[in-house]
Amino acid sequence: MVTGDPGMGKSSILAQWVIDNQCIAYFNVKKERDKASEFVENIIEQLNLRHNIKADFNDNRNEYSNLLLSALEKASQESKEKIVIVIDALDEVDPYSCQGANILFLSANLPKNVFIIMSERRDTPAQLSGKHLANESLSLLDSKYEADTNQDIRDYVRAKINKTETLRKQIEIIANSINEFIDVITEKSEKNFLYLRYMLPNIEEGVYQSITKLDSLPKGLQDYYEKHWERMGMMSSPLPKTKLYVIYHLSESYRAISREQVAKYIGETNITVQEILDEWLQFLHKQNIKDEICYKIYHQSFQDFLNRIDIIQAAGIDLKEINKQKTRILNKIWRNLRDSK
Repeated sequence: MVTGDPGMGKSSILAQWVIDNQCIAYFNVKKERDKASEFVENIIEQLNLRHNIKADFNDNRNEYSNLLLSALEKASQESKEKIVIVIDALDEVDPYSCQGANILFLSANLPKNVFIIMSERRDTPAQLSGKHLANESLSLLDSKYEADTNQDIRDYVRAKINKTETLRKQIEIIANSINEFIDVITEKSEKNFLYLRYMLPNIEEGVYQSITKLDSLPKGLQDYYEKHWERMGMMSSPLPKTKLYVIYHLSESYRAISREQVAKYIGETNITVQEILDEWLQFLHKQNIKDEICYKIYHQSFQDFLNRIDIIQAAGIDLKEINKQKTRILNKIWRNLRDSK
């Protein structure tokens, strides 16, 4: 299992594996290609083409688990080599399409020489049972990969610069040197390749006038974050006001804050706030600060998106009143700390 934040390269890693090994693959896409039945039918079709197992759907289509397992068993018997199936973005799968079974109707007991490589976002564990489905894991968030990821970012940026003369010339206008630009853009990317994918073309087009003012989000990145926003049910009517207030306070804070702090700011119970934090966990980073779990939006550019004035206005949030309330609470906390000395 490969896990990580959105934009870190999970899909790219699996796509490269598929290209290098020419294995069976299925890439889930939310609301476009996210039904378990579609997955089973597609995988069986690929198994038919590769191993000539002649599996079909003459049986009851409601028995997708049995259909998939039967096809895998036939392929395992026919093939003299290992059968590897790559499945990207388990978190994109519609959970209601699996009828309470394992995600995508995956069997708890894979046939001999059948292996599955999967990916999902951090803190969005899919419904999986079976020891074989958790034997190995790779978290792109593991600190031991931090240096390698940063180097990959730098190599990616340098390759783009070397490939495009227009980009190089524009960088020479907005930065003192290519190396300075690479240092700055690597730090701002926060290991998010998707940020670079949209930011570099904008830089090449001359959208930004200075390396210190890479603030406005490229349209492609805004569209991507709007899908995040919609995915979390924030486009529904009526607007989920409590959730909006929690997310606003997270987006407005430039340091990790605790559940208790958010609850005090918005006048809600800890339980209500925790339920919202749990729902948004895939877009948050958790930090342990003085034995207290604190939360922060996972990427600065997403935080900037959430803090956009049109997003806030659409949410109906009274910023002046909230900030007054926040100031009163902070002043009270400071007075208590001062008086306790």
